[in-house]
Amino acid sequence: MKSKKTRYKSWWAIVIYIIIGLGIIGGIIFEQKSVYGPNISRQEVVENVTIKSSDTLEVDNYVSKIKNMLEKDKSNCLNMKPLCERAVEDCGYLTNDSGYEDMKSGCHQLDNNCLEMEMGIEKVDYEFLKLTPLIELKEIYWGIRKNHFSIEEAYTEFLLSTNNQIALCKKNKPFEMNEPVIAGNFKWKITGITKQSEIGEDFFGNFMGTKANGEYLIISVEVENIGKSAQYLTNSFIKLIDNQGREFSSDAMAGIYLKPQGSSLNFETINPGIVRKGKVVFDVPKGLNIIHVKISDSLIESSFYTVKLIS
Repeated sequence: MKSKKTRYKSWWAIVIYIIIGLGIIGGIIFEQKSVYGPNISRQEVVENVTIKSSDTLEVDNYVSKIKNMLEKDKSNCLNMKPLCERAVEDCGYLTNDSGYEDMKSGCHQLDNNCLEMEMGIEKVDYEFLKLTPLIELKEIYWGIRKNHFSIEEAYTEFLLSTNNQIALCKKNKPFEMNEPVIAGNFKWKITGITKQSEIGEDFFGNFMGTKANGEYLIISVEVENIGKSAQYLTNSFIKLIDNQGREFSSDAMAGIYLKPQGSSLNFETINPGIVRKGKVVFDVPKGLNIIHVKISDSLIESSFYTVKLIS
């Protein structure tokens, strides 16, 4: 569940490519009219057209190929739709990410185009298509074939890209509060959050403490050293992330005034198997919409994990 920037660019490009291809195929199907003129009825064509006997086998062959390609495209659409829906569902926690909105929109458009194509395929009269002159039938065939193979290639990439996207979203899905988060040699739990305008106490009529520039958000944590040796623990391992993606660091000085004394998580050494309960203080603007706690696995932030936070 290491957090990395989710990328949608290549995935979205593939969806667009498929949508365009389906649109073209749908257009070919829906625009299928008598090649003998707009005023010629289907019945007149059936009564007056005579296919050369030498062309019959070739015509049947082309019509069969067209049918197979359209049925394959229909099958691919049926496979793509649920996978697209699964990606939207599994990545649903990224609702503030513009890429997620593109993905959601792309799946909706893909669904519409697939439905349109399926309706078009259902209306294809293959027997009537066999009455099309061979030269015209070849044009229809090559038009569908060109887009069919483009979509086949894009469909293969779609499966790979979408499955990778789903795996990435599952990997990066935020932890919940009170859910154990293993980051490096520590196992963390974010157990609570409170707000205060000041930290300290009245001492014989004088306030001994500190007041927030905005407001204090106090995060309660539980940390266990699961390593095999003593580890340095610091409040720098934790940051807050707001709905704009901005990071906020802790205020170690404000933490000094927390009660009971020593409850602030600052810089200390934790032996293996020891569980440390403490609090981390953040001075943030009032009304800030904090959505995640970011936990690093080391001071150099080689990897980090996110916990969904409701403030």
